[in-house]
Amino acid sequence: MGSGINLAYSKQELELHGIPVLLYAGAISGDGNSEAGQVYVGYFKEGNFYLDVTAFAPTSVAFTIETKGPDGKWYTLVSFTSVTGVTKEMKILAANLGEYIRLAWDHTGTGAVTFSCYGYFKK
Repeated sequence: MGSGINLAYSKQELELHGIPVLLYAGAISGDGNSEAGQVYVGYFKEGNFYLDVTAFAPTSVAFTIETKGPDGKWYTLVSFTSVTGVTKEMKILAANLGEYIRLAWDHTGTGAVTFSCYGYFKK
């Protein structure tokens, strides 16, 4: 797994105004997720998600935004198109985001992929 950057925001910061939140940035070479940097989004009802893949070597990578259920398990909220090269994609979700979200990825093949993923949340 890569050495990504995860930024945490307090509930108070997110409650005051919608702000862009870095879900993950770095290089990865296997399956994983940003659980260490899960983000509280309980005050928001809408989110735009931005995936920017800047370097790519594996066969494919599937990226998903997941929400934490009341049972503590993670469930797919929105999926990006399967990535097979350098790309950018935005997904819009105007629905219940749940309380916490994270980014997860399923890496197929060998080699690293470098990317960043941001969320912008609105009430």
